[in-house]
Amino acid sequence: MLNLSSCNLGVSGMVSISEALQTNSSIKQLSLYRNVFDVDGARALGKALKTNSSLEMLDIGHNRIRLTGLKSIVEGILSNPRSQVSEMSIKWNFITDEGFSYLFDQLVLPKQGRVQQLKKLWIKNNFLSEYHKIELNKRLTEARLTGQVYVDDFEGVNLL
Repeated sequence: MLNLSSCNLGVSGMVSISEALQTNSSIKQLSLYRNVFDVDGARALGKALKTNSSLEMLDIGHNRIRLTGLKSIVEGILSNPRSQVSEMSIKWNFITDEGFSYLFDQLVLPKQGRVQQLKKLWIKNNFLSEYHKIELNKRLTEARLTGQVYVDDFEGVNLL
């Protein structure tokens, strides 16, 4: 576990970390919580995820990555057939319903020909509406993934 939480990495620091991650084969868990690397840092991380095959858990909470940064990270994971990322924390990142729909469509709810990637998600304190939270939880239930996927913000959600 490499914990780089609250190191004030910013964009330039995240670019440097991402360059190192492209060839790293030993780090399995990485916490980048509260480093304010924003969308451009998330883009750099997405590039690293295209080649990194050792990361299993990634905490990118509290970095203001928004929809654009989230998409870059998801695309990095998707473009790497050897990606091992199965747990991700994206709390406090200004992500809206649209971003969560994209994340679930790409990495949580398996599509034909694609393996379900994420098994654990920490998503609290974003801009996910209660209505959309219920809809995503229903989709998990319909896909029979309720016991297989943990989402912190879905605990106690009433599907009725």
